[in-house]
Amino acid sequence: MQNKWWIPLLKGIVFIILGILSLMHPLNALLTLGAYIGYVSIFTGILYFIYYFTNKNEQEFTSWFLLEGLLDIVFGIVILSNPTRTAEVLPLLLGFWIILLGIVQISGGFALGKIYPKGKIWLLILGVLSIIFGFMIVNSPVISGMAITTMLGIFFLAYGGIQIYSSFKLKD
Repeated sequence: MQNKWWIPLLKGIVFIILGILSLMHPLNALLTLGAYIGYVSIFTGILYFIYYFTNKNEQEFTSWFLLEGLLDIVFGIVILSNPTRTAEVLPLLLGFWIILLGIVQISGGFALGKIYPKGKIWLLILGVLSIIFGFMIVNSPVISGMAITTMLGIFFLAYGGIQIYSSFKLKD
């Protein structure tokens, strides 16, 4: 698994770039948020598929990477398939996607804890934060677009940072 540490690193870098762009250009981010999230979601899903298929015989918890990759790809395709409708329901889609990712992260954290106890806590923290953030979005879908881009920018920075940190822990 140490030789695939770069996959979460790359995912973290992509999310940090997305977070910075969302915070620096909130109006543009609002207009293109669906496309950002759709493409990034598909990209990270593909990365997790690669991770799964290159590690599936090494660790039992890699099936969680397959599930997260599948969720990411399906979510990205749904968002990109109908941009007008996506703009109308984007907060709800984002909220539910983030909640699902949080559940997968928590489940993966418990599975990872059997093999790598130090990494368990970071996935659990990421999962809980994801679920809380997802519920905040679902419970307030009428939040202004600028608030959503700011919140997403912060979330993407945090998510990216934890992914990068986790990748270096996997490398050790």
